[in-house]
Amino acid sequence: MAAHGIGLEAHGQNLILQHDNGWPTGLIARDFYESLEYVPELLSRPDLCPDHSRIDPVYKDAPPDKFHRMSRPEELRWLVMDTLFIFNLSGLSDLLQRRYGLAETAFWRRVRTRLDRYASEHGMQERQAAFAPFAPQIRAESLISGKLEPDRPQHGHLIANALATDKG
Repeated sequence: MAAHGIGLEAHGQNLILQHDNGWPTGLIARDFYESLEYVPELLSRPDLCPDHSRIDPVYKDAPPDKFHRMSRPEELRWLVMDTLFIFNLSGLSDLLQRRYGLAETAFWRRVRTRLDRYASEHGMQERQAAFAPFAPQIRAESLISGKLEPDRPQHGHLIANALATDKG
């Protein structure tokens, strides 16, 4: 997301954690054909962005946030943090706490440290900041309200962000 301005809506069943003797070495994403989304002004290689209207005419006059093109970094952050962090990593943090005694707060502190280090190592602090991934609250999708209130445009609520900077 920070490096390329692109995000995937890949829930747990579509992400495979690759490991070597129990140590994570990679993440494999699959089956995200409709949920590859981007923020045009944050694309690292806008020249590689396909003309979606040539793929399907429905994309030609579609407003931002309807299909692949997002209007703001916050919309892409919602997608990525909701699927990767809330649906996937929160399950991993719970497992690590229950089975191996690693406190969830320690897990999230390590994730935050790694994200900050990666951004620093690759000169992406400004790009990372554009997405505000460490805001005190983030929006999470409310899956049941989408079923109960299908005519509402957004189905989300605010939750505490485990990656937020401590206020001390």
